[in-house]
Amino acid sequence: MTQTERFIAVRNILGWTRTEMAKRVGVSTSLVSLWESGNRKIHEEHLLKLSAVSGMSLDYILNVETVANFRTSTNKDRMFR
Repeated sequence: MTQTERFIAVRNILGWTRTEMAKRVGVSTSLVSLWESGNRKIHEEHLLKLSAVSGMSLDYILNVETVANFRTSTNKDRMFR
């Protein structure tokens, strides 16, 4: 899922229209449309506001995938030599 697709999914999960999301984040409806079309990047301040008003983490909004065990024992051994 791309960031644009995730952004649309977040809005749909919340049950918000573009207009409602725009009001809650403090931007214009046309800017939300630009974000959703991928024609404009979302500024950090707007991501933080969206996270705050939606109750969703930035990781979720940005579709960040985490890997629990990113180090192997070999990498740990190299780090502490």
